[in-house]
Amino acid sequence: MSNKILKIYEKSLYMLINVLFGSVLIVGCLQVFFRYFIGSSLVWSEEFCRYVFVWLVLLGATAGIPRGVHLSVDLLSRKMGVKLGAILSIITSLFVIGFLITLVWQGAIIVSHNMSQASAAMGLPLGIIFLAIPVCGLLMIFEFGRLILKNLAILKKNGGS
Repeated sequence: MSNKILKIYEKSLYMLINVLFGSVLIVGCLQVFFRYFIGSSLVWSEEFCRYVFVWLVLLGATAGIPRGVHLSVDLLSRKMGVKLGAILSIITSLFVIGFLITLVWQGAIIVSHNMSQASAAMGLPLGIIFLAIPVCGLLMIFEFGRLILKNLAILKKNGGS
């Protein structure tokens, strides 16, 4: 995949995360303003913030994969050296991809079962909110695939097969 396409993908992902974070911040502040200064609450704001936060967390988790910011126990990989560390990273990534495939599959089932049910305040189909699970699961699979390719390049560079 071309570096230009990857840069566009990464910038789009970070932009979407920033827009979602900004929307939660703005709606949350508006809710406080309306409740305490106007005396009337925005009925939909809490639900909006909750559902956008679900998307925000899962997209943020996706964005953290290439940066290596997720919690991990790296005691073994630091002691193993570059080649064995890369092998361990590949094995770990394959296990995570296996989990993510299950997450995407079950998430798609949840989405299909909840498209006809509407949220209480906004009236949105709940399937749209649950769509975050399979969509972000697919994005995470993509990111872990990139991580595997990066580690395979390390192995190739260091004489591994």
